[in-house]
Amino acid sequence: MIRTTLPIQEELDLMFPKEKVIISSSIPVLLDLEGKEVRIQAPVFSPESIRAGDCSRYARYVAKILFGKNFAICDGWDRRYLDRIVCEIREEGIMGLAEREALTPGQIIGISYPQSRHKDTLDLTRNKAKYTHNALYLGRRPNLNNNDLADLLLFAEQFITETRVVTARQIYEKGLIPLEVLDTN
Repeated sequence: MIRTTLPIQEELDLMFPKEKVIISSSIPVLLDLEGKEVRIQAPVFSPESIRAGDCSRYARYVAKILFGKNFAICDGWDRRYLDRIVCEIREEGIMGLAEREALTPGQIIGISYPQSRHKDTLDLTRNKAKYTHNALYLGRRPNLNNNDLADLLLFAEQFITETRVVTARQIYEKGLIPLEVLDTN
């Protein structure tokens, strides 16, 4: 189930009792959920809520608000140890997972960003981080005369300073490499 309206501040305070979460605006998104068009709002948070580059926190907040999921509070590269790895993304890419229906809305994608300033960061196990970026899978957009899954799969992310909703094609075109699908334990 996906939430179609954003919570008011009092609800946010209850959802995140130990964190100050403020929604400053939103990005309208049209999804195709089981053949039905559904409009949602991908939240954009104030700089006091999420600092630039904190993609893991962004994905966690949006997963909680829109899907009711409780992902671990951690850096993106440690998520693979504190949440559940659903599967690795191999040659088939994100589109292959979607074709096999192995990708479901509300899951976080662990993504390698080769130009990241964190690319040499050590993870929880003191090994070099496998990936440094997280994005949240929202679902598919309605098929608007385009059958290419790369243009239909939508992800919400905070990429450095920009909060955005992107397609799988845009992720790959940016030079990002999706590596794992994660879900709550």
